[in-house]
Amino acid sequence: MPGGFSGGLGFPPLEPVLKRLLIVLGGIWLVTFLLGLSDAGRGFVAGLFSVFGLDPDAWFQGPLFLPLWQPLTYALLHSASPWHLLGNALYLYFFGGLLIERIGERRFLWFLAAAVLLGGIGSLAWKSLLGVHSVTVGISAGALAVVAAAAVLQPHTPVLLILIPVPLFVLALILVGLDLLGALQQLAELGRSGVDHFAHLAGAGFGFLAARRGWVHLDPGKLWERRRLEAERTRRAADEQRLDVLLERIHREGIGALSESEREFLKRMSQR
Repeated sequence: MPGGFSGGLGFPPLEPVLKRLLIVLGGIWLVTFLLGLSDAGRGFVAGLFSVFGLDPDAWFQGPLFLPLWQPLTYALLHSASPWHLLGNALYLYFFGGLLIERIGERRFLWFLAAAVLLGGIGSLAWKSLLGVHSVTVGISAGALAVVAAAAVLQPHTPVLLILIPVPLFVLALILVGLDLLGALQQLAELGRSGVDHFAHLAGAGFGFLAARRGWVHLDPGKLWERRRLEAERTRRAADEQRLDVLLERIHREGIGALSESEREFLKRMSQR
């Protein structure tokens, strides 16, 4: 298994945001698994996957109304096999903590959401080209993006690969190589394999570029808040300038010279 982040092999602490994420993923999987034990439940789960999974038919063969939520919500669902969720959970646990140590929880969530979104776009692209109709579910694109980004930021972190210690970048290369081989096989077989290797590769590619180019350190929430504050300051400055002009005009011509809108503006400014 992957090693700890202080240079030795071991189990890293479970970050609070990862704990909440894994609880959500595990809870959703458990509910869908239990529902799938009955015939009626299996029909409900199939409909759930069609609505919230990444369904190419809904994008390319359905009505003009596109399910724009699917490129994000598909990551919350996993197949009935526990190994699908378990593999993703292990990647997130071991390498998500490493990434959170470097960029913080909020930036990590933005990064993970972007990786899932780009993985979904990659999935839709290749399925449209190959005419594949299977629904994609799982947070694998995000999990592999986390592995790739962690391997760029701390390439020599030790991990255990089949009980053999190797640097993290070696594990990342092996995982990407396996997905690349799987993608080539899907191209040869016109997408018959059920694993969405193209979503994985899109996520891993984004993780690599985000770490190399410093995108992991961006916080869209803070950028939006900064722009909002700058816009507010600009608006206030414009209001103050307009107020000065109106007060000077009142001094010269009297308040009767003002229009109704200008009087409303003065009233609003007086209530600040």
